[in-house]
Amino acid sequence: MIRTFIAIDLPESVKKDLKTLQNSLIPSATKEIRWVNPEGIHLTLKFLGDVELNRISEIEAVIADISKQHKPFELTPQGCGVFPSWKSIRVIWVGLVGDLDPLKALYAEIEERLEHLGFARENREFTPHLTIGRAKNISRSEKLSQTLAKFTTFKSSPFVVDEIVLFKSTLTPSRAIYQKLSSASFDLPSSHDKNI
Repeated sequence: MIRTFIAIDLPESVKKDLKTLQNSLIPSATKEIRWVNPEGIHLTLKFLGDVELNRISEIEAVIADISKQHKPFELTPQGCGVFPSWKSIRVIWVGLVGDLDPLKALYAEIEERLEHLGFARENREFTPHLTIGRAKNISRSEKLSQTLAKFTTFKSSPFVVDEIVLFKSTLTPSRAIYQKLSSASFDLPSSHDKNI
């Protein structure tokens, strides 16, 4: 069995910007917050959990088929906040703006196709975000909230999403280590003429 998830990887320039943001927040944060290694930050589309090795090729085939139906689209990391609320912080995130409709269509197709393989649908609404820190239910932190408020206008570089990736996740005592198992590029031509 291997722990897996489907995600969109980020370019190094965005990871660098997120690291800079984390470094700005760390002095105001409590020690209960575990900051995600910038190299591992991604946009999760579907967490699959522990999967038998002999099912990986089946999942990869579905991902490859889905990718043939989608065009590249553009996203921009922007703003930041917490989940589920300031009264009980569990996740510190950076939001995404841009081509959210094709992103949501991609997510919906992955949910539908993977459900046919026996993976249960998420029972919460898809809220595109990049997790940059996690905590175990810390209560409101005035210092952190004041610092985050300064970065609500945070904005990284736009990037083109042109593939989806199947990742392996290995949990260690200090952090999760992510490894690309495979990727599938979108086959349809982009509707963007931008060079970014």
